[in-house]
This record gives sequence, structure tokens and C-alpha cells, in this order.
Amino acid sequence: MRPTCILLIAALVAIPAIAGDAAKEAQGKLKGAWTTTEIVKGGQKEEVKIRLEFDGGKLNVTLPNGETATGTYSIDASKTPATMDISIEQGGNTHKIDAIYEIKGDVLRLCHAHGDGGARPTAIEATEKTALATLKRDK
Repeated sequence: MRPTCILLIAALVAIPAIAGDAAKEAQGKLKGAWTTTEIVKGGQKEEVKIRLEFDGGKLNVTLPNGETATGTYSIDASKTPATMDISIEQGGNTHKIDAIYEIKGDVLRLCHAHGDGGARPTAIEATEKTALATLKRDK
């Protein structure tokens, strides 16, 4: 085999391992409990405390009234902005949310369409058509 072919094969074998490492790193940054510090829906601020707990694809949600919901999530941190697909089970109903997110230190910003059926936002910003939650990591 030529040296060029050997290098190409080695590179192709390494790509999935590198992608897997990046995915694990992204999951590690997200793992844990986060509580909202601010929520803006459709351009309006809401004073609501919601706790989200992420752990390896599983999601637990605690609402202000103490009700809880469970769900799943998957992320793709290779996209810009990073994407998150959420599915939450509550009261016999399944809610699917196509979101984008960013983590800077202990602050998570999560943005999704405001209302049912909206498209995934392309920028992490509060608009009339989006809901933007800012969360702080629980210590």
C-alpha cells in the first residue's frame, strides 16, 4: 500500500473517534441541574422558575408548582448554533421541542419556537417567534 493510502485510511478511522469525543464533551458540559434566571416568550419576560436536569439523554423537568415531567434529549454540538431535540412526557402528552443552545461557563441559553409547531430558531435571541430561557447551573 502506498503511504498516502495508509494516511487516508488512518484519518478516516480517527474521524468517528474525534466526533465521539466532542459529543461526550458536549454532554459533559450540559450534564447536571439548571434553573431558569430569565425566560422571554414572544418578546415578553416571564418570572418563572423551572429546573431542568440533564443526564446522558434523559431529562427531568420541575415546574414552579412542583409538578415534574420526564423526557429525553439529544444534542448536536457540531452545528452552529448547537442544536437540541427535546421530547417531554407530561399528563399523557408528548411535547417535542426543536431548540438551539449555548453554554458559557455556568450559564445555559436555550432558544426554541414560541408556540407549537414553529421552526427551530437560527439564532439565540428573544423575538416575537421565539422563547429564550437563560439558566444557571445549580451548585
